[in-house]
Amino acid sequence: MILMDRLLIIRDSLLNDEKSKSLQAMHIRYETEKKEQQIALLQQQEEINLAKIKNSQIQIGALVVGLLLVAAVGSLIYVNLRNARAAKTRIELLPC
Repeated sequence: MILMDRLLIIRDSLLNDEKSKSLQAMHIRYETEKKEQQIALLQQQEEINLAKIKNSQIQIGALVVGLLLVAAVGSLIYVNLRNARAAKTRIELLPC
């Protein structure tokens, strides 16, 4: 009977070890999947941030081009008005 009890104890001990190893393996798989999901989420966030930065750069470039165009048009209008005033002054100075 004592031998049988010992065999049962050994068997239970082996089963507990197997269960423990199985639980450990499951925990490691769970943690690994969790980390992989976090990495994937961070990569998506990085892609979104890069897209936002690129969009901002495009907007800034468009704004600069727009300001340059406004400045060019303003300069042309100024030069045109100055030439028109000069021509008007010359016409007024002509003898009748």
